[in-house]
Amino acid sequence: MKPRIFVGSSGEGLSIAKEVKSYLENNLNCEIILWSNPGVFDFNKSALSSLIDGRLLYDFAILVATKDDLARFRGFKKFIPRDNVVFEFGLYLGAFGENRTLIIQESDVKLPTDLNGVTVPRFSIKKNNLQEQLKQVVSFISDKISHNEFQILPSTALAVGYYYSFLKNTATSINE
Repeated sequence: MKPRIFVGSSGEGLSIAKEVKSYLENNLNCEIILWSNPGVFDFNKSALSSLIDGRLLYDFAILVATKDDLARFRGFKKFIPRDNVVFEFGLYLGAFGENRTLIIQESDVKLPTDLNGVTVPRFSIKKNNLQEQLKQVVSFISDKISHNEFQILPSTALAVGYYYSFLKNTATSINE
């Protein structure tokens, strides 16, 4: 089964998220799920509930932080991403860890200070360097997939152990 990558953004950043999706589809052997796809947010469920369920459905998450809002911080005006983008990054960072969650930041977008010093791909609409940054994202994800750096849940570890210690041996014996 192909790894599944969730791509989230604000409504304002959807065109950039679509570019990310298209680039990843052309350069990775993965299924890319954009937040705006039908079924991502289920009927009769809250958005939060659907996002939380996503931790069981996706292998990676990429959030796109674009210049959506203008805020005042300590007397200075700064562009910030929509709060849902920052929230979803934190949600999936907690669920998947830093090896499977990325935020792609538009230049001049202020992220929360807890992310100061964290290396994130930064793109500029003016410089048209999104694809350059996405090459690095593809390399990062490919490396994680090839080194099998998926976090193993206790149930997954139990299933893998059961396969190797019982099912594989049984199937081999039957086959012989």
